[in-house]
Amino acid sequence: MFKKKSKKLVIFFGVLTFLMMWSAISLTPAQADSRPDFVVAVQKIPPTLEPMTENSNVHMRILWNIGEALIKVDYKDNQKLIPSLATEWKRLDDRTLEFKLRKGVKFHNGEEMTAEDIAFSFGPERLFHKEHGVFAKMYLGNLEPPEVVDRYTVRIRSKAPDFLLEKRLAGYMSEIISKKAYLAAKDWDTWSRNVVCTGPYKLVEIKTAVSIKLAAFDDYWGEKAPAKTSRKSLPIN
Repeated sequence: MFKKKSKKLVIFFGVLTFLMMWSAISLTPAQADSRPDFVVAVQKIPPTLEPMTENSNVHMRILWNIGEALIKVDYKDNQKLIPSLATEWKRLDDRTLEFKLRKGVKFHNGEEMTAEDIAFSFGPERLFHKEHGVFAKMYLGNLEPPEVVDRYTVRIRSKAPDFLLEKRLAGYMSEIISKKAYLAAKDWDTWSRNVVCTGPYKLVEIKTAVSIKLAAFDDYWGEKAPAKTSRKSLPIN
């Protein structure tokens, strides 16, 4: 009798354990992402999020959610320059900066960021595009093609001495893009509406003159995005 009861108890607890494990597994996705969806009304929807083609407050407020530069400006600490995609940098001379890249940074397409991506982001093929590089030439036209030292080290030189080079590489149009994604795009228009960067949010969709939708990028190297999705929309009259 005792053995029969023991056997029944073993079966009962076995089934109970299985159900508890199944329940935990089935609930994990919902529990793992209880973050809210944000909808923000903005006065204008930029037609593209390619960093080098737009220069406006409207554009930058959205772009800074998806794109990052080598250096970041800390606006809470007297605009101090702090590490971002680069963990450190140093002056080699009055024209040259050497950057050590943060290892393990992922682009929104899952590829790891390397010095090749930095060189391409500031290289002539993309930065000084014959049709779309007008604004880039205004801000970064003093740059020479970067030098890849190794997988995580890159040197960026200016054509003439530039004591503001660090600030330029932390500001407008200095966001790093994926070389592989850029080259894989069918054409410029396709790329400019599907840019691939490294920020806490990734671009999901641009609806011209209607909205831009972003989604949290959970492989982000830094602090997790506070919202699951973020949609920037024109206000409804």
